[in-house]
Amino acid sequence: MKKALVTFICFSTLISCSTDAINSSDFEAGDTFTDSDIRVVQLDTMTVDFSTMKFDSIDTSQSSRMLVGKYNDPVFGTVKTASFMELIPSSYYIDTDAEYDSITFLLRPDNYYYNDTLQSNTIHIKQVTENLKPADGVNFYNTSTIDFDEEDLGSLTYYPRPIGTDSLEIKLTDSLGQGLFDNLQLKKITTYDELKNYFYGITMQPDDEDDGAVIGFSLTSNMRLYYTIAEENERTQYSTDFLINTSSSPVPFFNQISADEPNEYLKMLTDQEFNLHSSETGNLSFIQSGIGIATRLEFPNIKTVFDIQGQGTLLDASLKIAPAISSYNDALALRDTLSVFIVRSKQ
Repeated sequence: MKKALVTFICFSTLISCSTDAINSSDFEAGDTFTDSDIRVVQLDTMTVDFSTMKFDSIDTSQSSRMLVGKYNDPVFGTVKTASFMELIPSSYYIDTDAEYDSITFLLRPDNYYYNDTLQSNTIHIKQVTENLKPADGVNFYNTSTIDFDEEDLGSLTYYPRPIGTDSLEIKLTDSLGQGLFDNLQLKKITTYDELKNYFYGITMQPDDEDDGAVIGFSLTSNMRLYYTIAEENERTQYSTDFLINTSSSPVPFFNQISADEPNEYLKMLTDQEFNLHSSETGNLSFIQSGIGIATRLEFPNIKTVFDIQGQGTLLDASLKIAPAISSYNDALALRDTLSVFIVRSKQ
């Protein structure tokens, strides 16, 4: 999630037609090549301008995982992630002879983590107090806000084992479970719309004092309502699962991602249209995808390639960048890939 970029070498190789003689060198080629007017030109000094920009918001309602956690970063400040979701039952039917037992939430890790998993994390599950509807009617973003009740439905402090396969089970309040049970059993809730009017959904929040890791959880995680039915000689336990709703449109799910008190450089990023040039940041640029911080690269002299005489074909071009020394460690690890996009001109 974090990278600071400082150095670069740009190579581009071209073939162009020319009547110039080939320089004497150790390069060996056949008569077909040496008798032709083809030459290879290599440019290794092309200027690259680095700057840092921050997007106003990032669409997080299309995410494939929940992100929950909080940690303190020396560059980006206090990074916090929380998830908001609507839940729908696998069935609206509960037998009239059933008796309520309990309600829990099963969180399934999906192998994603960032920062120090040796520290404990706390998850607070709270009830959302408004409809999960995007403000623009289309998508939720990392900056979106939804009101929720401050009182916990349930909480759990744990040491993350994100590569493991064991689920986390968080017991929720019986007032929530009994209310859902009664409404389903008495057929007061029989449709999606009736459920939405009664129960908006939940949010997963980290603890204010956490300084651990951001953990990813699968969207197959679910809330489970347990109840029993008396059989002839014993009571048998049954359950109804409440699944994360990712099928409605717009999707009533998103990850909220924020970063407070970043370094002095990043505090200057108050407008999406502003580019913070590396000359103002000690020859550094920054990337933090969750909060929308990106590095922008410009090649001010790239059009001079067309000044090479003759007609040619681009064979190869590459850009090499390196992270700043001490800008990462085992906890604040670097990603092994970067996504690259073309910035479109407004003209």
